[in-house]
Amino acid sequence: MLKQEILSLIRNRIHELKYQQVNLKPFIQSDQIKHEQLEHTIQELELVHDRIQQLLGQSSEAC
Repeated sequence: MLKQEILSLIRNRIHELKYQQVNLKPFIQSDQIKHEQLEHTIQELELVHDRIQQLLGQSSEAC
């Protein structure tokens, strides 16, 4: 249960960041910088999310 809650929190944060990213105006330089920062953060969170899922899959297979 806790595992799914952690994954859900990460996935929800990814969706929040993507929503922020979509609403930026790309023609303003500060927004472009923010867009790039959000993209980087989203990619990192997606990697963490995927890795946790892999580890959970491995631990359930070992049982």
